[in-house]
Amino acid sequence: LPSKITSLPQFCFALNTSLTTVTLHEGITSIGNSVFEGDTQLTDVRLDNALETIGSRAFAQCLSLKSITIPDGVAAVPDQCFYNDMALQRIVVGSNVTSFGLDVLVRYKNTTAAPALRDLYITGDVMATGAVGFMAEARQNTTVHVKPELVDTYKKNFEWRLFKDIVPISEGELTAIGSVVNSEATSSAHACYTVDGIRIDAPRKGLTIRDGKKFVTK
Repeated sequence: LPSKITSLPQFCFALNTSLTTVTLHEGITSIGNSVFEGDTQLTDVRLDNALETIGSRAFAQCLSLKSITIPDGVAAVPDQCFYNDMALQRIVVGSNVTSFGLDVLVRYKNTTAAPALRDLYITGDVMATGAVGFMAEARQNTTVHVKPELVDTYKKNFEWRLFKDIVPISEGELTAIGSVVNSEATSSAHACYTVDGIRIDAPRKGLTIRDGKKFVTK
């Protein structure tokens, strides 16, 4: 996309059954409602930290999406953001995300399959609200990863304690790998991969696997 574009209007790329990869440049600060809704082949989404606003249902009905990272610039995951994304296995939200909207991850009424969500990483310094935005089956099968000092706070909350487990994010996962990795990161001895197992030249913002360990890249 041209660098002058700062926002994507609603339905901009909706119902595109050929689009597989999305990378938004740093100049884009907002994406509208249902921008990628119904993009059934979309598997790889990279959002820059400059992004501030995500519209409702932005990634709804993305049936092939397995993981996504919401960048630090975003404060809220909107209503029905991942509606009917039954293949979604991992969500990482940035440090400024403090709330989840209504029906963030629910299934279409005629769908009987349980959500595939296994891991929800919340990297902020305060407890996020809106746990009920995840359908019951998702909560029962999902482990929530939070900062060590917040584990007890989440476990005591009547909404969050319904999740399968709440565990501390390890020190390695919290490491801002982008600030410490040198040129050796591109060698075979320090290979980097996405959470889906795709080899990449250097760590990306979000969750990256390097030397067999997971890191949240700021």
